[in-house]
Amino acid sequence: MKSIKKNAVILTVMLFICAAVYLNWSYNKQVEEASVSGDKEKVTDPAETGPAATKPAGGTVDEGGAGLYYTVAGKDTQDDADASASAAQLLAEYFADVRLKRGEARDEAAATLSAVAGADGASQETVDGALKAMTQLADRAVKEAEIESKIKAKGFIDCVVYLTDERVSVTVAAEGGLDQAAVAKITDIVIAETGLPANMLTVSEIK
Repeated sequence: MKSIKKNAVILTVMLFICAAVYLNWSYNKQVEEASVSGDKEKVTDPAETGPAATKPAGGTVDEGGAGLYYTVAGKDTQDDADASASAAQLLAEYFADVRLKRGEARDEAAATLSAVAGADGASQETVDGALKAMTQLADRAVKEAEIESKIKAKGFIDCVVYLTDERVSVTVAAEGGLDQAAVAKITDIVIAETGLPANMLTVSEIK
């Protein structure tokens, strides 16, 4: 009996680990796909200082500041307006898609945990562990939404947050580029909401 109980606990722990790995993989995959599809991304670690820039195809980079700036030659006003509208639509679609995939991954993890908790013969430790993990998933979803709301209230175009026990990933679209002042605003919000130190935060820009 002790052996069966021990194996059940081990199986539950493995399921929790798999769920966490899947959530992390799903979120990171969205960022990678955005980069592959042509979105320009800059990742900034708040613990680092100094300029960072990525040069887009067909443009020039201004390396005088910490943000990501570029201009495209040979476009008239109408072309610029059309390009701006198209870029705004792509950004909106990107963030909506990432939130959707994040929610789907979390729903799948919750469904797995629910199945574990309701399995025939599941020990009380297994049930309690599954219920605790489900509560953590729900709490993280609420906290992510709160952080996103506060970041957007600071003037950012849009953002998406992914929160774990050991890491916070924030992907933003910032008007005029992501500079050190913008990163500082995001860092202050994340620290206040999570209590995690700045070195556990990664900020990425999508343009």
